[in-house]
Amino acid sequence: MTGPRSVLHLTKPRPPGEIGGADLHALDLACAQASRGLDVTVVSFGNPHYSAMLRERHLDVIEVNSESMRTWYRIASHAAASRGSEIVHSHGYRADMVAAAMRWGTYRGERKRPGFVMSIHGFIRISAAFRALTYLDERCLKAADVIIATSSREAQRLAARGHGHVLFVPNGIQHTRPPLGGCLSEHVGVDHGHVVAFIGRMSPEKRPDLVLSMASLLAADYPDMVFLLIGTGPMSKALPRLAARLGVAGQVRFAGLRYDAVQLLHEVDILVCPSDTEGTPRVVIEAMVAGVPVVATRVGGLPDLVTNGVTGILVEPGSAEALAAAVHTLITDPDTARALSEAATHAGRRFTVDRMERQVADAYAEAKRLAEAVT
Repeated sequence: MTGPRSVLHLTKPRPPGEIGGADLHALDLACAQASRGLDVTVVSFGNPHYSAMLRERHLDVIEVNSESMRTWYRIASHAAASRGSEIVHSHGYRADMVAAAMRWGTYRGERKRPGFVMSIHGFIRISAAFRALTYLDERCLKAADVIIATSSREAQRLAARGHGHVLFVPNGIQHTRPPLGGCLSEHVGVDHGHVVAFIGRMSPEKRPDLVLSMASLLAADYPDMVFLLIGTGPMSKALPRLAARLGVAGQVRFAGLRYDAVQLLHEVDILVCPSDTEGTPRVVIEAMVAGVPVVATRVGGLPDLVTNGVTGILVEPGSAEALAAAVHTLITDPDTARALSEAATHAGRRFTVDRMERQVADAYAEAKRLAEAVT
């Protein structure tokens, strides 16, 4: 049996003005697959800017400017049939729902069908609405031939719940050369003191509010410290008001969405990842490769990336005090910070897009085998 030659990706990117790690993951994966000779098509539900990013990378894109799940299902089913897709690979809650509808609707009872692969980029359970979506998504996972989880804990949990073929595939990044320097000063206006950065979506599960609470605990002792927050999201308007209430507005910089975040990262002193839920976040890998010490919470796939006390510092989630203590340690003990960053640089080099793509190719081969098996 030969491996699949064509794949149809289904994705619901973040709204215009935002970009998520799962969005960048799907983009990098699709590009790597296309460069290896696969016939790749991406069906993108919304966000014309994301579709433009895909097209700039010479990918075949079907942009669906509708909020109707029925429309998504119809277009995705037609795309799979017209292109002869051997794999349908969905990314995230709503994309998984469309894929499950295809598996149980379009291909119900058919012997010849694509293999279905669903990627779990991290479940969110911060509200009743997200808990409901998570519940529905776990039901939809039953339609997958193979499930890809970006954290080993999630892979183990799903396997224990009876999902048959679950693979752990950590995220990978494109490793680039470091910039010449001066990006923070030129583009963000930060040119002094220690820089502690948060880079991610400004949403409740990512806990950017904890970065500000942490800042309030450190600001008095480190008056030259700058807390840099890069990203956009539903909390973007509330966070500056919180910084003002906490009395740290003068030491906080909100840089918004920046496509040069990786370049800026090379010039910060510490990256903080205070999330309540995560897969294997790209920004943490990027920080490790850049030699930036990481302070992260012990959730999701973060322990798959960061070994506490060896390649970074892990703390329990939800504690601004724990984050502040870890940052204080790295600032006051430069030898420890240097040792962590050197070990992290070496460890981070393992997480490449090429390695990720090869592991996904194994998942596709298994999904194709299952789809072709006589039942």
